[in-house]
Amino acid sequence: MEREGLTVVMEEDAVRAAGNEPLFRSAWITLTAHSDLNAVGFTAAFARALGEANLSCNVLAAAYHDHIFVPVEEGAWAIDTLAALQRRAAMLTPFPKP
Repeated sequence: MEREGLTVVMEEDAVRAAGNEPLFRSAWITLTAHSDLNAVGFTAAFARALGEANLSCNVLAAAYHDHIFVPVEEGAWAIDTLAALQRRAAMLTPFPKP
């Protein structure tokens, strides 16, 4: 809820059935990695990869998974970009926590 109004994520048909027009038509990508609301750097990593691919994204961090919304026409490109990030990350050794 913002001063200007309520933001709701819902299917386009439901928006139209309610007599409204969607503000942002997006592809909804759910990351399969179990995310932690206290994780450091996770959002930054995929936001950077998408930004470097010139893809805008909106993120909804949920209790178990993050959800990314990208322009609907760029959904496949975003999936490819995230898959490449996943392949690169699999080759890296994480820094040990102090």
